[in-house]
Amino acid sequence: MVVNRYKNSPVVTVWQVENEPFLAAFAFDHCGELDTNFLDKEIDLVRELDPTKPILVTDSGNLGLWYGAYSRGDRFGTSVYVHFWNPELGQFRTWLPPWFYRVKDNLMAVLYGEKETYLIELSAEPWLLEPIVDVPLETQFTRMNLEKFEDILDYAEATHYQKQYLWGAEWWYWLLQQDRPEMWERGQKLFPAATTTVTSEV
Repeated sequence: MVVNRYKNSPVVTVWQVENEPFLAAFAFDHCGELDTNFLDKEIDLVRELDPTKPILVTDSGNLGLWYGAYSRGDRFGTSVYVHFWNPELGQFRTWLPPWFYRVKDNLMAVLYGEKETYLIELSAEPWLLEPIVDVPLETQFTRMNLEKFEDILDYAEATHYQKQYLWGAEWWYWLLQQDRPEMWERGQKLFPAATTTVTSEV
């Protein structure tokens, strides 16, 4: 089992059980209704296998109610999506203000006790229905680009989460291989201490 294999690894500091298990909007058609008893058994099993590390449970920042995930984990993570696209609505930006997440977080703390919370899923990649290699770059850049990236970073900073995890580095790297280095270079500026030189030359 994964927990037994990696529980002694120094790079593993927390176990995330499932991903946004209470978000029915995207999962219901494929997975059916959430079995909360099974989720609780999963959490209990991970605690039993490795009692030294905290459990993280996550929920959608835009669509989730949070209480189911927040009340179960030792730590809580929320996703934050700023720019969206879907076939029916096209492109749009979130109407939620950044402070909404802190208000929601504070309410959960009052109801279930304070715990460490993360911005666990900050998306900086395009919304696509097909594999990236099958979508023209021009289309990809209409859905995510440097201007939107900067907007996302400003929005995330205004949420005041101390720990934030960006999504999209694989896309930035793939763009670098297509001689479009701008997203990769902007990402490098966010992590100067960890920056290594990567080029698209073979």
